[in-house]
Amino acid sequence: DECGGSLYYQILEELSQSKRNALIGKNVPQPDFKEISNQIAGVTGAIGEGLVSACHDISEGGLIMAIFEMLTPQRKIGGNIGATIDLDILHSPLRADQLLFSETGGFLLEITKEKEAAFTEYMQQKGIEANRIGTATPKPDVIISSQGNTLLKEPLEALLGIWKDALTKQW
Repeated sequence: DECGGSLYYQILEELSQSKRNALIGKNVPQPDFKEISNQIAGVTGAIGEGLVSACHDISEGGLIMAIFEMLTPQRKIGGNIGATIDLDILHSPLRADQLLFSETGGFLLEITKEKEAAFTEYMQQKGIEANRIGTATPKPDVIISSQGNTLLKEPLEALLGIWKDALTKQW
């Protein structure tokens, strides 16, 4: 639960009418620099070996933003694939919202089925835990589930519309 300082906690404060900074300053990320260094070396090594199709860091906005940003069209290219994610694979004691929005560092990687075994072996040799949390899908929908419940099932186009509208909204 490393959502401290995040926009997510700020919005929760506003919605619950909590005092300012009642949540926002709590549970800021506590990075383990040795682990992060090992992850960076492992991920860049796997990229160098040609085992990774795409990669995004998990940081501001957490896992859910990393998923969204990996699916978002870049330079008007892309936006035509979706993802199905199962949070149960992570075996986390956190609530789903904490797991999705926690800004604990890490990486979200796309690995083809053909390279999955080689990638898994490579990461194991480096002592890095890698979890397959979902799959890319040809239909551009974002589907996230946890404990048998669908938490999110939306077309990517609808999510992009919400995101774009938020950027242009006059506050």
